[in-house]
Formats: sequence, C-alpha cells, structure tokens
Amino acid sequence: MLIYNNMKSELIALPVFQNRISPLMDVSSKYVIYETENGQIKQRMDISLNTDGESSRVEKLKEIGVDTIICGAVSGYVSHMINEKGMRLLPMIYGPVEEIIEHYLQNTLGSYCSTAGSCKGRKRQRRGECGRGPAGRRQKIIREEGQ
Repeated sequence: MLIYNNMKSELIALPVFQNRISPLMDVSSKYVIYETENGQIKQRMDISLNTDGESSRVEKLKEIGVDTIICGAVSGYVSHMINEKGMRLLPMIYGPVEEIIEHYLQNTLGSYCSTAGSCKGRKRQRRGECGRGPAGRRQKIIREEGQ
C-alpha cells in the first residue's frame, strides 16, 4: 500500500469474465484494476494481459503496482507466486465486479459473501474465513465462543 501525504492509495485487481469475478484466476487474461484513495474509487481500468502463462500475468500485475487481488478460485501455484510478490490475495469471492469492489471498500465483503451465497457450501465459509480480513476471523471467533 502506498501512502502519500497521509492518504492511503491502493491498486486492486479483479480477474473478470462477463462483468463478474472470473471463476478461475489462473486462466483469466482480463482484469479490472481499481485505483482507490482513502476508500474511494479514483479510477477504473480494464486491461488484457495477453501473456504466456500464469507467472507472466502475476509478474505484470506486480509491475503495474497491484496491492490486492480479489478473485474466485486460484491454484496453489498461482497463490504462492502472488504471496511471493508481496501482493494480498482474497480468493473464493464470486459475484458482479461492481458489487464486490463496493463491499471491499466498505469492509463488508465477508458479510456479502455469506449472505449473497457466493461462497455457500465451500470450505472457506465452513471454516469461517470467507471474505476480507477481520470479518471472517470475527465470525469464526463468535462461532467458537458460542459452542
């Protein structure tokens, strides 16, 4: 994350297919990149990464300056590459791109994921880890304390 004059700026990439999060990031060549500042969208860019292989696409995203990737399914291989490059990965998120980015910026992605049914029945939701950061952990802690 970049900081300019106490303003937080972030580049967020979402692999897309027909205006929705792509089902599998590994094969996606189309991305929407959002530039945000202090939780507000400043710019949206639609890009095509016509490169050979997953590692080239991950490298291009890093070169662009992407901080966070929100995606659907992703292989362990690609996930590992993203982590090695220092980018934040939020996998197993599905739905319309515009809704997903709004929930991310409002820090409500975890509740969107569980109420919209986009993770329904998947392991991540059952473990209480669906969605963005603390929201998923908070749900898991509440379940454990209530048992």
